[in-house]
Amino acid sequence: MQTSSYRHPKRPGRPPARRQAAGHARRGIEVFELLIAMPVIIVATFALFEFGFMLLTFQTIATAVDEGVREAARLNTISTSDKLNAVETVVKKYLDAQSSNISLDNDGNILLEDGPNGTSVKLNFINPCSAPSSPATVAANEVRVTVSLRLTNASNRPVPDFLSYFGFSTSGMFYEVSALLPVE
Repeated sequence: MQTSSYRHPKRPGRPPARRQAAGHARRGIEVFELLIAMPVIIVATFALFEFGFMLLTFQTIATAVDEGVREAARLNTISTSDKLNAVETVVKKYLDAQSSNISLDNDGNILLEDGPNGTSVKLNFINPCSAPSSPATVAANEVRVTVSLRLTNASNRPVPDFLSYFGFSTSGMFYEVSALLPVE
């Protein structure tokens, strides 16, 4: 019977002293690296969540504006004030269905520019809603709807303000979304 000089690493025995000391020292460096990297990881995680919520809110508002301008283009025979009421109803209904925390009631405006009637009507709630700069005027066969909505406020926060602790705050910011369609 032959014997081998190979020793299995899991067999009991004392490892060399040099390996033991190196492993112990490495553990301290790992903790130090974790302490340095953890704040960066936490801020990046908060930023990921906050910008994700901002993107979701923007997409919801943009889709609501698309639905509103579609309704305004469909209703080309009624007065502008009635059309504005119909657009407001459609936009509010869509925002209520898609998100429970986005509301036009206290934090938004609707601007309807009706090319066939040549009028521009605003529903002022809190902040002014400016007309988009391109194109500057709406053609006679077009209608444009612009919604301006506060991103965050004290009572109703569509987007959490996680990064305010790190110097970046969304408080007081507005989304302004516009859509233009030809009249049917």
